[in-house]
Amino acid sequence: MNRPSFLDELKRRKVVRVAIVYGAVAWAVLQVADIVLPALALPETILTGLVVVLALGFPVALGLAWAFDVTPEGVRRADQPATSDEAGTADAPTPAHQWVGGRTLVVAGALVVIAYIAGRVTVRPGDAGLDRMAVAVLPFEARGGVDDVGFVAGVHDDILTQLSRIDALRVTSRTSVEAYRETTKNVREIAAELGVGSILEGGVQRAPGRVRINMQLIDGATDEHLWAETFDRELTAENIFAIQSEIARAVAQALEATLTADDEADLAAVPTRDLEALDLYHRARQLIDDLRSATNLEAVRVLEQALARDPGFVAAWRELTRARSWLIRQGEESDTLPSRQAMERTVGLAPGSVDAALAEGYYLYYARGDYRAALAAFRRAAAGQSGDADLSFAVANVVRRLGAWDEATELYNEVVRREPRNGRAYYDVGWQHKLFRDWDEAEAAYRRFQELMPEEDVVVADLIDVALGARGDTAGARALVGQWDEVEDGEGVAAVYSAQLMYFHRDRRALAVPVPASARADVTFSLYTMYPDGPVDLWRARQAWILGDTAMAQTLGDALEAEYVAATPTLSPGSNVIPEGRDLFGIRAGQLLLRAWALLFHGRDQEARRVADQAVELFSWDDDASGDGTAVVRQRMLIRVLTGDPDGAMQDLKELLSRPGFTTVWELRLDPIYDPLRGRADFQEIVVGR
Repeated sequence: MNRPSFLDELKRRKVVRVAIVYGAVAWAVLQVADIVLPALALPETILTGLVVVLALGFPVALGLAWAFDVTPEGVRRADQPATSDEAGTADAPTPAHQWVGGRTLVVAGALVVIAYIAGRVTVRPGDAGLDRMAVAVLPFEARGGVDDVGFVAGVHDDILTQLSRIDALRVTSRTSVEAYRETTKNVREIAAELGVGSILEGGVQRAPGRVRINMQLIDGATDEHLWAETFDRELTAENIFAIQSEIARAVAQALEATLTADDEADLAAVPTRDLEALDLYHRARQLIDDLRSATNLEAVRVLEQALARDPGFVAAWRELTRARSWLIRQGEESDTLPSRQAMERTVGLAPGSVDAALAEGYYLYYARGDYRAALAAFRRAAAGQSGDADLSFAVANVVRRLGAWDEATELYNEVVRREPRNGRAYYDVGWQHKLFRDWDEAEAAYRRFQELMPEEDVVVADLIDVALGARGDTAGARALVGQWDEVEDGEGVAAVYSAQLMYFHRDRRALAVPVPASARADVTFSLYTMYPDGPVDLWRARQAWILGDTAMAQTLGDALEAEYVAATPTLSPGSNVIPEGRDLFGIRAGQLLLRAWALLFHGRDQEARRVADQAVELFSWDDDASGDGTAVVRQRMLIRVLTGDPDGAMQDLKELLSRPGFTTVWELRLDPIYDPLRGRADFQEIVVGR
């Protein structure tokens, strides 16, 4: 007996017929869907679902056709032998086998139904890869004109903060949403870019004695309005906070988020009943975010005005702690007593609150440099404001200063995963990789930062570091310097001079590069950071020294030392003296290093080395692992190189290369400052062997 061929078996089981009919039905369904769905304003995800399920259903239909057959007696396995009656009538098609075949219709019809259901299901945010509990609050439209921009920004900040304190929600930071202030992108595009399932947008209008706020919550996957409401009330501080609380509750309800007792307490709070104090607070918040000395000093003044009107305004005390502590961190003030008093008022007014924990964190981090205690405070705040990515960012910064590098990397990566549009997070990720000399990863992060925040030109300096540190690419560094038309950041200018020094070598053109007055005047900023080797005029003095222009080096060195000494703040009567004589943030160490350089330029080598040793004793990597301490040791190493202490210099150099930091092998190869070490075998082993 001859066994039928595989092709004959396919024909007998009508698999080919099912394949043809399935394809025809699927094509017809998609054609109809392509016309009907837009007309009904249904989301495109339904069509996507149809395509996916029909594609997945094709092999299923073929399998069913191979395995089963539909006969007048019912459904049976296709491999069962036919009865004699069936065999005699095999060539005469039954109604169930005409053209499309009964089983073909059943399979195709079932799959169309499945596809339709799947298409409907795909519109749900969770199935589309978007978490509906992840919320982005887009910048609100100021519908009252330019005069209301500050007020509207304040309302936006407050609502964002309210939502971030609801445990069930994850709220995108203001940094990430700011890029969409005047966007033409639709909600689905924004939601996809931010990785959120829900979008809150709206506008605020303030008129004499009235405030009008309209809000709408939109499903990020379907563009469906989940909730919308307009609030039109008398303009009072109580009404502003009441509206904000109602909005937060409505968002939580629309997303089916459970509010805890703590959430309800936060939403019921009225931070201040003084409308002018609230306006002053909002203005100060914008000033503090600028992170410059002048704006922080102005913020302190504005917050003190707000607190004079309402001494019980907890959030204002918290921000005053932040502003005053940041002035200590910048070296603008030495007296930590005012920041401690502001912190204590915050804690006293709201013990155990998120505001109290934040105030403690700001004070301990910026004013006292007590990173372990600051970390504990920020983690308490993060527990009460779990939806705030900026707090995760703060925790990562502190962890890095403590030298917990792996944990810091994980925290930064978590912020980036949560906030794919947060440029500042990418900058810190790049900084982390640069410290570890992971150049490809650093460059990728910096490029992403540049893409997201093109107005921030300081990243050019970091890209210069990458070009030189990774490849010794002097041509690429020169091109980057040429792209930087207006350099205003003191730290950035120092990095540019680093590049100049390396690719000009002993060329006097490095001294001819103009330095913006704003960068040279930024004394206190470079005073405590010393990244990578101090202020701009120190670069110029060093370059002059290498080129043999001793007079210029001495003039710049002496002026720089005098300028920094004059810039040192004086402790006021009754000040809170730094505990145990600690050199917070390397400010005193930075002054000593400038003194050491001035001595070097005058040929007083032994004194220069002694003063540099004092600086390292005051502040090094044990005080701050993230870069500041490393920078102080690095400067001592350079001073040792130029003052005839090669053994000491090599000891520092080997230690620097064993830790995360700024010193790179390509720098050792290119920078003429290392010429005194080039004859040493151990130096050549480092340069050639790495």
